Amino acid sequence: MRCATLLLLAASALAAEAPIILPAKNADPDGKVGERPYEMVWAKRKPAHAETLDFEDLGGWTTASFLGARAELFRSREEQMFGTYTGKVAYTGQTATSYLELRPPKPILIAGTPQAVQLWVRGNNWGWYPKPKTARTYIRVVVQDAKGEGFDIDLGQVNFDYWFLMHARFVSPTGNLARISPVRSTGDGKLDYPLSFVALRVSGCSDKRPAKLSFDSLQFYTPDDKPLAEPKLPPTDVPWPTTPDTITPTPKESVRVSRSQDGPVHIFTASGRRDRIRWSYLPKTGTLDDLTVEINGKRFRPCVGGGPVVELGGQQCRLSDPGVTARPVMLESRQDSLKAVFEVHKGDEAVQYAYEFRASGKSLQITVTEELAYHPSQVQVDRKRTIVT
Repeated sequence: MRCATLLLLAASALAAEAPIILPAKNADPDGKVGERPYEMVWAKRKPAHAETLDFEDLGGWTTASFLGARAELFRSREEQMFGTYTGKVAYTGQTATSYLELRPPKPILIAGTPQAVQLWVRGNNWGWYPKPKTARTYIRVVVQDAKGEGFDIDLGQVNFDYWFLMHARFVSPTGNLARISPVRSTGDGKLDYPLSFVALRVSGCSDKRPAKLSFDSLQFYTPDDKPLAEPKLPPTDVPWPTTPDTITPTPKESVRVSRSQDGPVHIFTASGRRDRIRWSYLPKTGTLDDLTVEINGKRFRPCVGGGPVVELGGQQCRLSDPGVTARPVMLESRQDSLKAVFEVHKGDEAVQYAYEFRASGKSLQITVTEELAYHPSQVQVDRKRTIVT
C-alpha cells in the first residue's frame, strides 16, 4: 500500500511539473556531417509538395519537455534529406507518459485547405527487430484552425531505424475527419480553414539513456482522388530504382524459389547458398498479421498492423475498427503466386479486396487490389480456385 501511495505521489508530482522550455540551437555541437540516402540521390528525389517547414533555420524555435522528458533541438547535418539541414532532437524521459514538443516562434500559416500531411522522419527503432533499450515513440502534428481551436494529427508510431515518410490523411474524400482530434473539448470539433502549424509532438519518450530523432520537409497538401490510369504491365520505361519486376532487390547469389502448402498454410520458399527464407501465409484475419517470415530459422511477422483502409458508410475503416469484420471468400492458387480474396463488412455495406503474393529472389511481392467481381468458374489450367465457406 505504501509503495502504491509513493508511486501515486510521484505521478502527481510529474503531472504538476511545469514544462521545461529550452531554445533551439542553429549549430549542432556534435558537428557530424552525414550523407543523404543514396536512393534519394540516385532517384533525384525532391519534395512532392510545397514545404511548410524545411528546418533550414531554427532561430526562435523552442523545445517544451513534459512529465519527466528532457529535450534539445538542433539544426543539424548529421542526417541528410532535402536542403542542407535537418532538425535533430536529442531527448531522455522517465515514463511512457513523458513527451516533448518542438515549437516555432509563432504559428505558421498553412496555405489552402489541405486534407493530408506528411513528414520525413529519421527513426531509431525497427518494428520487426526492436531495440529493447530504445522506446517506441509516436509523432503528432499540432495545428490550430481559424477559430483558434487546436487539433492533433496522428502520424503514427516510429517503428523504423532509417528515413521514413510518415503520412496522415486527416480529411477523407467524403469530408469526414480521420486521424485528427481536438486538443481541447472547448471548441466545436470542426476544422475551420485556414490552418496554422503549432508544434511537432513526440510522445512515449521513456528513454532514460539519450535518444535522438531527425525531421525534415513537413508538407500539407490536398490529395488528387481522380482514378488512376490503367497501367501498362509489365512497365518498360520506369525510372530507377523501379524495374519491370517492381523495386525488388537483386540477390547476389543464385536463389531457387518454390511453393508448397501445409494444411491451410501457404508457403513460399527462397533457397540460396547463404540463406533460406520461408514466407508462411494463413488467410484468416484479412490483415497482413497473417504473414510470418522465417530467415535461417529466425521467425518474425514483418507486417503487423498492415492491411487496407476501406471506405464504408462514408467513413475510412480499418479492419481492426469496432463493427468491421472481414472474412476470406476465395483462394486462387497459381504456379508461382497465390491470390486471397476477402470481403469486409460494416453494417449493410461490404467491399471485396485481394492480396496477391509472389516470391521473386529473396523478396515477397504483395499486390493489393479492390475486387469488383470474381468468377470462380473461369479456371485456367495452371490455376486452382477454392471457394471459402
